[in-house]
Amino acid sequence: MMAAERANGRPSARITWTSGARPSFMELIAYLRTHEYGDPASRASEIILAIEKLEYSPRRCPVVRTRCGKSFRCLVVARRFLVYYIYFASRSVREAGRVSIRAVKHGARRRPFAGVREPELEEWRQRAMNLRQWSTSLVTRGIRSRCGCSHTTQNAFEN
Repeated sequence: MMAAERANGRPSARITWTSGARPSFMELIAYLRTHEYGDPASRASEIILAIEKLEYSPRRCPVVRTRCGKSFRCLVVARRFLVYYIYFASRSVREAGRVSIRAVKHGARRRPFAGVREPELEEWRQRAMNLRQWSTSLVTRGIRSRCGCSHTTQNAFEN
């Protein structure tokens, strides 16, 4: 999928949100609703506009942490909202990179980076655990034979 092109003909980065980024954004908006001067509608549009500008200059924000071999960058919006993201550069000149939004937090939090997770790593861990459980159940229950018959081979992994 080709990203939109800039005025100079170069493609701009594609912006994606991880599964954890949207709830953190909604949590921030809910927090702003509790304050008299929060003005959640204008703050939300301000944050979204700032995120959309990342597609033209995704490397402009500093790297704040490296985790799992990925560099997390932090976009500061209105001096108090923090947008954590990762920029995946493209290997092709014709295609743009990808900006992956990981979390949107309020800067007044004691540890704003806490809770920013790497969803692919969490999914990988879950798959590995499921595979381990599946293989253990095969050993304990026996494995169906390859011919599709109803008989099973007990203790298939024993010598």
